Amino acid sequence: MSESAVSAKQLNATLSFAKGAVQASLSRAAVQWLVFTANLTTLMQQINKMPFGVDEILLESLQISDDIDMPGRFTSKCLEQGQNTDFITRRASLIAKEHKIVKSTRFRSLTPQC
Repeated sequence: MSESAVSAKQLNATLSFAKGAVQASLSRAAVQWLVFTANLTTLMQQINKMPFGVDEILLESLQISDDIDMPGRFTSKCLEQGQNTDFITRRASLIAKEHKIVKSTRFRSLTPQC
C-alpha cells in the first residue's frame, strides 16, 4: 500500500469492531480498495489472535468504521444508537429431503434504517 493513496485520517483511524454473519455485500469499489489500497496484514494478525468468531469480524468492522472510509461502506450510526442490523444480504441454500442441494436463486437485501 502506498501511504499517499490514503488520507491522514484513514492512516490514523480507529477501527470500530462489529460482528455479523460470514456473508458480506461488497461493491466493486470496495473489493478494489481491499485488494489494491488497504494493507490488512496487521489487522488480520490481530483478529486471528482472538479466541472466537474471527470469521465474523473483519469485513463487518471495515464496513462500519467511518474514519477508514472504505468505498461502499455502511455507517456506524445504527450501532451507536444501539440498533443492530443482523444482515444486509443473505443467501440461503436449502437441502431437500433427498439430500440434494437446492440453491436459492433469491437474495435478500436490506438497507439499515436508523
